[in-house]
Parts: sequence; C-alpha cells; structure tokens
Amino acid sequence: KGLIKMQNNEITGSYTHNPSDAKSIVNNSVRTICEDNFWYLWVGSQFGLSRMNVQTEEFQTYTHNAANRGSLSSNSVMNLFKDRQGTICISTFFGGVNYINPENQKIQF
Repeated sequence: KGLIKMQNNEITGSYTHNPSDAKSIVNNSVRTICEDNFWYLWVGSQFGLSRMNVQTEEFQTYTHNAANRGSLSSNSVMNLFKDRQGTICISTFFGGVNYINPENQKIQF
C-alpha cells in the first residue's frame, strides 16, 4: 500500500497516507507517477494528486474543490504525463484533462 521506495532493486521503505499529517501522500491507492523537470514526483490516486519533494520526503496535496476553479476538476486521477514544455497533464475520470505548471503549481482544465 502507498508509494514504495526502492534503491538498487530492493524495497527500502514506503510512504503511506496518514490522516493526521497534511504532508503525507493523499491516498494509499497509487495509480500513476510522473517526475517533473524539478525532480518532484507527482502521484495520482483515486482521491487526488500529491507532489512529493524527494529531498524532504514531504507531500503537497491537490484535490477537487467545487468552489475553486483553480483546483482539480475531479479527484480521480487516472494518468499523468509530462509534455515537452514540462507541464504535467493529468487525466481524470469524469473530469477531463487538467494541466499543472510545476513552477507555480497552477491547475487549468
């Protein structure tokens, strides 16, 4: 469960969701992972999107908020893809495609 940490083909740890820690991964059911041009890992799940700082091993969470047009259009992230400009494309279930600029973390759809 969660995101497994490996080094030299061996499991060295894992990152799991902790409801009392806002800097933990959004959910233990990881569907997709993508690395941006700044060496952050983006992790998509059924319950939102997380950005992992590999230096601090802390996560920032992005979820759908109907009152905020700058949030994800759906929490159900199916796939992540980095385009040539470094933008992270986020395909969602029933929410279409979202785009996030890793430099300013602004979401558009």
